[in-house]
Formats: sequence, structure tokens, C-alpha cells
Amino acid sequence: MCSRAGGCVACGCECADSCVVKGCLGYSRDSEIELVKFVEEHGIKPVIAKTFDFEHAVEALETLKSQKEVGKIVIKIAEE
Repeated sequence: MCSRAGGCVACGCECADSCVVKGCLGYSRDSEIELVKFVEEHGIKPVIAKTFDFEHAVEALETLKSQKEVGKIVIKIAEE
């Protein structure tokens, strides 16, 4: 199911008690710039649930597919 709400197209959204957004499209460039400025000004950081080394990418994808974690699943490509 696809629906459009507030400039965001949510595909695969199942709304009962909660809503899972599988993708988001449709923001203007100006809206994106405004959002980036807001995030930077307020120090907003993503919630990282788990971090995996590249060698464990399959496990990371299985974790993502399980939808049991709250936050981002990160796969490290290279050491910093």
C-alpha cells in the first residue's frame, strides 16, 4: 500500500497501532536543506542499534530483516 502524507510517500505502510515506513520520497531540495540545517543546529543524531564489520554483512542484513531492533543497523566498510 502506498500513501502520501506531508510530502512523504510511504510504501509498505501498515497502520494499525503503529506505522512502518519502508521508504520516503518527494521532498523538495529546499525542504531537505532546511531539514539538514535543523538537524545540525539541534545536534540530532541517529539511534544506532548495532554495528557490524563488513565481514558480518549477512548477519547485519538478517538483523535488519528481523525488524526487532530499534535504530540503525550499521555496516562498517573501512576502519577510520
